[in-house]
Amino acid sequence: MNKLLFFGSLTCDACNDLKRELELSGVKRKFDYMFIDAMADDTQDFCDEHEVEELPHIKIYDDGGHLIFNKIKTEISTKEVLKNK
Repeated sequence: MNKLLFFGSLTCDACNDLKRELELSGVKRKFDYMFIDAMADDTQDFCDEHEVEELPHIKIYDDGGHLIFNKIKTEISTKEVLKNK
């Protein structure tokens, strides 16, 4: 199962809107899904490791750990995300 990392913030309206849209579309059933609060102090190293500079940001990795999807909000559509399951 492909791994979807959703980097967002609980105080970001665009992040919350996209998170809600993805969760309603069944993303948790289709991916190994993880929401990362990019504004939390304990996630900064993880965000740096994944080169997250804008929010919301979605990265999808295949079973082999290869990055197959890497987009920020202005480039993300739920339909496009779900094609990478």
